[in-house]
Amino acid sequence: MNDELSFRVIFATLWIVFIFISLSRKPREFSRRSIREALKTTSKWESKLDIATHIVLFLFWIAALILYVIYPDWMTYYTIPLPTWLRWAAIGAAIFPLSLLAWAHHALREEFSTQLQLRERHTLVTNGPYRWMRHPIYAAEFMFMISVAAESANSLVAPAMGLGIIFLYGRVKKEEAMMIDRFGDEYRNYMKRTGRFLPRLKISGAKKLGE
Repeated sequence: MNDELSFRVIFATLWIVFIFISLSRKPREFSRRSIREALKTTSKWESKLDIATHIVLFLFWIAALILYVIYPDWMTYYTIPLPTWLRWAAIGAAIFPLSLLAWAHHALREEFSTQLQLRERHTLVTNGPYRWMRHPIYAAEFMFMISVAAESANSLVAPAMGLGIIFLYGRVKKEEAMMIDRFGDEYRNYMKRTGRFLPRLKISGAKKLGE
């Protein structure tokens, strides 16, 4: 098996694991019926345009991933000349965010949702990775997308991952505003002791890491 074929097989395997972890908690959230319901039940935190953009980006990701794995002859034009050692290092770097993603989903349990919405009896989760950071799922997704973009060494996959990161990052402020609206000072105090994407480490004479 040549290196390029090995990278495509590993790439597909990484994404299968990523999707399995993401779907394991609430598979119905990703069904066609759920998407129709989401477009009908928008909130002040998430418009129909936001949901539609998410769907379009998701389809773009799927198209890019399938094309890379199948790898037709014309896809060679999108190859980025990255050193082989860097691509293998990117594979190693993708393992940690998968573990973090699984840990965060386990901590959230029924509080997990793909939409910016809260259940009637929603509770503020502060255990697991949420003890140190407010958005471990987003952090894991960012790290994973950067890693697989480098592993693919493909200029079609990389923009798909980049757009995904930009879209998800744009949701963070909306999500925090939603949490403040529901939990008030409880969430504000939680923000003071945690980092957004990284654990907050106090460094003497410097800004706290993770803010």
